Amino acid sequence: MKFKDIYGQEGTKTYLKSLIERNRFPHAILFSGKKGCGKLALALATVAYIQCRNRIDGDSCGECPSCRKSFQLIHPDIHYVFPTYSKDTKSQPSSAFYEKWRERIKMHPYFDLNDWMDEIEGAKKKANIPKVSLLEMNKNFSLRIYEGNKKISIIWQSELMEKEGNRILKLIEEPPENSVFIFLTENLDQILSTIISRCQVVKIPPFTDDDLKLYLSEKMEVDPLKKDQIVQLADGNMHEMIKLSEYIQTDVYAEVFDWLRLSFKGNALDIINWSETFLKKSNHEQIYFYKYGLKLFKQFLMSYSLPREEIRLTDESFQILENLKAVIDHEKLFQITALLNDCIRNRERNANVKLQMINSSLTLHKLMTGK
Repeated sequence: MKFKDIYGQEGTKTYLKSLIERNRFPHAILFSGKKGCGKLALALATVAYIQCRNRIDGDSCGECPSCRKSFQLIHPDIHYVFPTYSKDTKSQPSSAFYEKWRERIKMHPYFDLNDWMDEIEGAKKKANIPKVSLLEMNKNFSLRIYEGNKKISIIWQSELMEKEGNRILKLIEEPPENSVFIFLTENLDQILSTIISRCQVVKIPPFTDDDLKLYLSEKMEVDPLKKDQIVQLADGNMHEMIKLSEYIQTDVYAEVFDWLRLSFKGNALDIINWSETFLKKSNHEQIYFYKYGLKLFKQFLMSYSLPREEIRLTDESFQILENLKAVIDHEKLFQITALLNDCIRNRERNANVKLQMINSSLTLHKLMTGK
């Protein structure tokens, strides 16, 4: 991956390139940022740039042997460490899943831990970076450099090393010559302080709305009328935006508002019919419906204290929320948020879809009418 393939993040890209060009890139660096901010994409572009033999215009050339191997994720001096799961009580190293890792990244590098665990058929397993992966990493760095400028390891979701991270402390503290460790995390506070202290921390900001819109326009086929809504819902999260564009088939906010109106009226037959229609949605669409509702009510809560321009809603949606303030106060708002969180958890646990929708609709009716 080249830096130019990453939409936005210009400040971070410029900073990383300057470190490399001035030969000031640290041997241990930690990219910290929220889910969907492009940490893995930045790491892939960084290691390709480090290994490139013919850098052009502040980017990898894409043509030299190092670039071709870096882009195909088969460079012998670039290793990857990522979460796996135990099979038959036996831990599996990252290298056992390299082929699936390549396939997943070739789709796009903005996937999250849940996507990855689905990819390796470990959705119901505990994800972690096991001892065997870190021992393998130690072994890799004991070998000579084959053909690159550096020997590099990218440690994705590095907070999942947990206490096993102690096994690489000496390696980071006394690294072999021309070694680079790139740690990626969504949860900086969950990484051992002894590892953080040995790294240069680079905080990665979320993508801007303009970055997300450009990606949508150039990479995905999305109804132009839904583009703004998807970007608002994604809130700087590239992973979320890609998911939304895959599953949004209707005006989601309109559906959520329809559900609120129907629940307010409390007509039993209408609620049952709505539940039967909801049942026809895919698993993902059902979960995302509730997530959209949560995002909507988050903006609703923020509208009490922030100016209009900071509320990420269309004018039409904002006006509907203003009208809802007549029946939903702060206390009810928190109760509705809790209800939607319960709906998401229950749906992820395969609860009865129709029954859950009926019950949540009746609960909403009670909250909004007090009856």
